[in-house]
Amino acid sequence: MPYNRHANSVSVGAKSPGQGICSWRPQRRHLSPFCYNAGSLSALRDLAMTDLLPTHLPGLHTDQADYVSIRLNHELYVDKTPHFATLLAPKHSSHRGTPELQTKYVFLARPRRFGKSLLVSTLEAWFQGTHLHHQATQLHKPDELFAGTAGYNTWCSQPIRPVIRLDMSAVQGSAHDQVRGKLTSLLWGKYGQWHRRGVKVAYDPTIIRPDMSISPAEYLEHLIRCLQDHYGLNPAILIDEYDAPITYLIGKPSAEAHLEPVLDELHEFYGILKSAGDDLHFVFFTGVSRFGKVNLFSAINNMKDITEDPRYATLCGFTEQEVTKYLTPYLERIAHNIGWSLPTLRSYLQEYYNGYLFSVHQAGIELVYNPFTLLSSVDEWLLRDSDQAWREGQLTNHWSNSDTPDLLTRLIRRGKYTFPPEQPDLSCLARVSYNLDNLDYAALMLQTGYYTLRGGHSGDPLQLDYPNREVKDSYMLELWEYLHGAGAQWPKREQLDMMRRALEHRDYATFCERLLPLVARIPAEKLKEESDFHIILDVLSYVMQLECQSEVAVWGGRFDRAHEFQDHVCVMELKYNRSAQEALEQIKVRKYIDRFRDRRVSIVGLGLNFVKDDTAESPRIEHEVQTLYNPPSSP
Repeated sequence: MPYNRHANSVSVGAKSPGQGICSWRPQRRHLSPFCYNAGSLSALRDLAMTDLLPTHLPGLHTDQADYVSIRLNHELYVDKTPHFATLLAPKHSSHRGTPELQTKYVFLARPRRFGKSLLVSTLEAWFQGTHLHHQATQLHKPDELFAGTAGYNTWCSQPIRPVIRLDMSAVQGSAHDQVRGKLTSLLWGKYGQWHRRGVKVAYDPTIIRPDMSISPAEYLEHLIRCLQDHYGLNPAILIDEYDAPITYLIGKPSAEAHLEPVLDELHEFYGILKSAGDDLHFVFFTGVSRFGKVNLFSAINNMKDITEDPRYATLCGFTEQEVTKYLTPYLERIAHNIGWSLPTLRSYLQEYYNGYLFSVHQAGIELVYNPFTLLSSVDEWLLRDSDQAWREGQLTNHWSNSDTPDLLTRLIRRGKYTFPPEQPDLSCLARVSYNLDNLDYAALMLQTGYYTLRGGHSGDPLQLDYPNREVKDSYMLELWEYLHGAGAQWPKREQLDMMRRALEHRDYATFCERLLPLVARIPAEKLKEESDFHIILDVLSYVMQLECQSEVAVWGGRFDRAHEFQDHVCVMELKYNRSAQEALEQIKVRKYIDRFRDRRVSIVGLGLNFVKDDTAESPRIEHEVQTLYNPPSSP
């Protein structure tokens, strides 16, 4: 029988509505239509093995990012407190009292759903204990809160102090006054919390509403001083998703006029954390992007950015060693239920969920899993007694379900997309302009988690790549749905196989014939630029499981795409409402084939022209082909 989580004494977080396994359709709840060959999948179950598997497993809290709740409910927690010894290292001093920290202001950027909020919640509990959850007026430290963690002894020896934790994802609006109002309301809620705990605040939230003539910066400054006076200890400030008000606005034509006033408001607000520095113990910022950091934190000249610091490369996310230590009982249960070996299951999870790298400055930095997608997958598969869905590709795509960034979607609609560049500009990866027309798309894709770093040490060139199969599947699906609409079906497998064979056999007339109906089904308003046709071929290459080099820079420019087969290479150039002959001539004049001469196989140039006008019922595809290189015969 499959593992029944509801029989456990500890509950697992409930799934969001609509999650589940359905028939193969490229909806956001599914991964790609590829089948995974797991090898021989024996259905034999050893009854003795059943007795060895644990009956009760801690809950996986897939929808929970509150450290105190996780610990007090005895759910799974992957210990990240070993990093606190460095992150919160005190200054060396001989005087008595609580020493200051070596680094007071810290900034960390990580992709969405990567455990940033849980980290912030853990730091909140580390500093102030659990009174938030018990409605007590005094701070206190239950032993079980950090019992068994690497930081337990350090935690026991330090005083507890108040924390102001602000989740800036609640501060979003299309105009400056909306952002200011929501930020004020967020602070007003904090006034209410501390008022109920006996802290005297000048602005009594039980009597009056917030005075909108008082700036959010003034409210924050007053609350800091009230807490410092009440507890006699400097508070800690934890700000999660610092950039949410900015990313909400970028790229929205109706809101772009409000971007600068919002930036000014946030700059003033965050600037208080510098002017009140003597009354603060620790200030920690998290966010998805780094493009607002320089502007918003310019007043905080001693801010330490640990985003690419190798010491914190695994501060968020799960390493392979952590998966082994904490998740092996769950994986053993799944492997037993579906008839796989544990190594086969581990290999599969690595391919789909592992692969993020957050430092390029030294070798040996471990890759990490996205914790949300991994835990969601494990939680889901604990309930299954068959590998059928895995073999048929019927998998929930938790990355897509966790909400695609609106900014990325807006960029795709404006034709701003690309695949990972071979040699990215390292100096540009840490910043993105606010101006959508001057946006470094590769940097944005890296910061939002669609790309990750590869190489960059010991002579290896720095590269960008998709971290894993789940993310790449998600991106291809988002591109396909941009063209065809939400819920659009992939082409039938038979049609994809036929197109692949046509390319392999150099039958380009058949390839174009099979491609045309797929193009014709796309709404006319989606086919306005050459880049739209690039999307079509890029996505189709992926679902055909056909390796492709796209938009690769060479001496003569950038060739559009190339497919390498065993006996030949096909170099393609695309045009829109021009001519296929022009596309072919560009391949020859700019010597795009030189890159592939060392393959010592034939190289074919294929010029494609997509023709669409207002009088025709559907577009048409023209092509010109020529063999541009044949290797010399062997003597």
